[in-house]
Formats: sequence, C-alpha cells, structure tokens
Amino acid sequence: MTARSPMARRAALGVLALGTLTACGIHLEEDAPRVPLVPARTPIAGEDALVGLLLGTQTLAAGVALLPKVAGFGAALDQQARVLDSALRERGVPANRLAGAASGTAEVAALAGASVTAAHEVLAHAEVALRPMLASLAASRTVLAGKLDRNWQPPAPAPAALDTPAALAVLAASRAAVYGVEVAAARSADATRERGVSTLHTLRGLVMAQEALLGAQTPPTPSAYGLPVTVTDNASAKRLVGHLLDALTRAYAGQLPTVADAPPALLTLTDWLAASAQLQSRWGADLAAFPGLT
Repeated sequence: MTARSPMARRAALGVLALGTLTACGIHLEEDAPRVPLVPARTPIAGEDALVGLLLGTQTLAAGVALLPKVAGFGAALDQQARVLDSALRERGVPANRLAGAASGTAEVAALAGASVTAAHEVLAHAEVALRPMLASLAASRTVLAGKLDRNWQPPAPAPAALDTPAALAVLAASRAAVYGVEVAAARSADATRERGVSTLHTLRGLVMAQEALLGAQTPPTPSAYGLPVTVTDNASAKRLVGHLLDALTRAYAGQLPTVADAPPALLTLTDWLAASAQLQSRWGADLAAFPGLT
C-alpha cells in the first residue's frame, strides 16, 4: 500500500466527513462548526436587509390582524411573507434566520412606515431578479402605512429618467387615466365627483413629472381615448375609475423589470406605482400584496 503524507490523510478524512454528512442529510447551518473542506456560505446580495424586511413583514402581519381598521390587510402581508420566505430559502438563506416574532398593536403604525423606507433601501442591494417584486411590495406597504397614519408621508426619491420606451409606456397609461377620470368626475356628483377631482390632481401631477423627465421626447397628448365604461351616474363613474386605476397600476408594474438594473429609475417608478396603488385604495380596492403583479 502506498504511504500517504499527513496532508493527504487529512484531505481524505475531510472528504469522508463531508460525504458522511451529506449522506445523513445533515444541513450545515450558518453558525455550525467548520468542517475541513466544507466552504463557508456566501450571503446573497442584500441578505441582511432582505431578512430584516421579511421579519418586519411577519411582525406587521401579526399586529395588523389585531387592528379592526386594517385587519383585512393581514392576508396581503401573509402573502408577502410567504413570497419573501420562499425567495430567500431558494437562494440558500438558512431557515434559522427566517423566523419572526409576534407584535402588539402599539408599534404597528410606526413599523409600517419604517418598513416602506426599508423596502426602498433594499432595492439598490438585492439581486436584480428580485427587484420588481420588492418594488411592488414597497408600493403595497406605502398604502398600508397611509391607512394606519393619515399624517404619514412616504419617502420622496429624486425623480430619475426611465429608458425612453418605458417612459413612453408609463406616460401613455397616465394620460389615459387622466382622460377617463376627467369624464368620471364631470358626469358624477357629490362625494364621487369630489373624489374624482382629488384623483385628477394626483394623476396630473404624475403626468407632469413624467413629461418633464422625457423633455423634448414627450409626444403630443391624444385628443380622446376609448373608455370601457359609459358613465351615467355615480355608480358607473366608480366602475370606470376602478378600471382605469387598475390598468394604470398594471402598466406601471409592467415596466419594473425594464428598470430593475437602474436603482434611481426603479425608485422613481416605485414611487409612481405607490401613488397609483394609493388611489386604488381610496376608491375601495382591497390591498394587493404586490400591486400590478397580482
């Protein structure tokens, strides 16, 4: 038998140990003792921030369920937690990092507002493939924070230009929404009309911001659009606005993948998506876990 050097014998023992662990189905957690030749796990991009977002989501879900005002939002938060948990597990984040704790109701409003900032911050560090989902989650969390505290103001990132095709698609959707809501406001009355006028103020602000970023590339505004609902009263006006805002949210979210590798543009589009999702909520839409993506 050929004699082995001490180094060769140690290497052979390391391979044997690794094979034994694998065969037994033992999962090496992040804080497990190091075994020779077993490499340390490399954290995924933005892992700490993503884990923090997940734990915050789990805590929010527990707290929201205790508040009658927003108890119905619990289902959306549970879905967010499941999606985040699955995404992190698929990328090798150890299970012992992913378990949250329950929350009381006193801290829920503050935690919701803080989680919007956290969701914005993680966009620049997470894997590009996760960013559209995280941007949509940030928009949803903005709606929740506003429901919990009417005086809360979302972060306002400095506007950044989108790629021209994405910018044109977003502007077209915004202009169509303005036109339709103008019709709804003009043909409704009382509180429905007032809400329509308030919605127009927000939508026109979005159009102005989008046109400013496009500059000389801004196309002329079409004179008219086809509408899916004929408005004759308050009820039909509400149906039209609901349809228009759903289409707007989907149009914004549909462009998220096109700017996912450009954090400033992604933050800008996330801000616009949040504004659209908030308008949907004001017109009675349920909170979506991932606005525009579900």
